[in-house]
Amino acid sequence: MTDIDLFEHRLATTAAGVHLFMLAHEVRMDPGNRVWAGPSGNANHRTARDEMWELKVDLQRLESGWAPDDDELAGTPRLELWGITFRGGELLWRLMGAPYEAARDLPGVADGETMCTMQILAIDDGFTWARDRRGFYRLGEPRG
Repeated sequence: MTDIDLFEHRLATTAAGVHLFMLAHEVRMDPGNRVWAGPSGNANHRTARDEMWELKVDLQRLESGWAPDDDELAGTPRLELWGITFRGGELLWRLMGAPYEAARDLPGVADGETMCTMQILAIDDGFTWARDRRGFYRLGEPRG
């Protein structure tokens, strides 16, 4: 891993041990109705507006002390051999790793293929899950 403090720029830490890097009121709704398509060009049938609305709702829930449990995370991509990465010019960290069970939420990304998440907006203290703009990831084994 890295000895850089991932939480250096957090905005809040909830009672449930969730570190938030964006707050619900900061989410701006996209007035367009574009559909996000993965690298393969297959759309996942969620508009940018839908994606941002789901993010806003999840951030509001996280701010109020909620944290997803195993049942709520079932069916989300699982990221294995993950590590923290940072792209120059960005304010927030990303996770890089090998996703599994990713087909539903990450069109065009094959299981076990190394990928990079979008910027992480929330992560729990125990590194069991993280949330980027697209949705939640279950975090498996970190890169050794």
